[in-house]
Amino acid sequence: MRHGFAFLHRFVERLVKVAGILGAFSFLMVMAITTYEVLVRYLLNAPTTWSLEISVILTMWGTFLGVAYTLQQGGHTQVDLIVSRLSERVRRILKIFIYLFVLLFSIFLTWASLVPAIEAYLIKEVTQSYTRTPLVILMISIPIGGILLILEIVRELTELFRSKRE
Repeated sequence: MRHGFAFLHRFVERLVKVAGILGAFSFLMVMAITTYEVLVRYLLNAPTTWSLEISVILTMWGTFLGVAYTLQQGGHTQVDLIVSRLSERVRRILKIFIYLFVLLFSIFLTWASLVPAIEAYLIKEVTQSYTRTPLVILMISIPIGGILLILEIVRELTELFRSKRE
């Protein structure tokens, strides 16, 4: 049983790292597309019809793929001025409550965003732009990011509880 748990723990850890790398790559692509758009617009007077929409899609994917990775790396905003004055035990309890609150929010976010994404897929909804991109490509980034965040929070919570026992 313990071996299976360790496997799942490592699997989620690696999955979130891969998602973070893909999220970072999405932002690099946004930078490249924006640079290309500026160059062709102002040097060649030939703006593109697709760069803004693709940049928005990549930004959404980058954001939601990166949120669990940011949690894993401890990169979310904290108020150290207050937390640093608390005892280790109180900090640990506070961290557990925060993780539980974020877990509940993530479950709600995932569910609330999955339903419209499925509806957009079923009715074949597209963007209003020239490219007519299927809207599900944009919308599904939110529940996928939510699922990754849920998995990472559960991993973090189990790590907190395991370290307490050891």
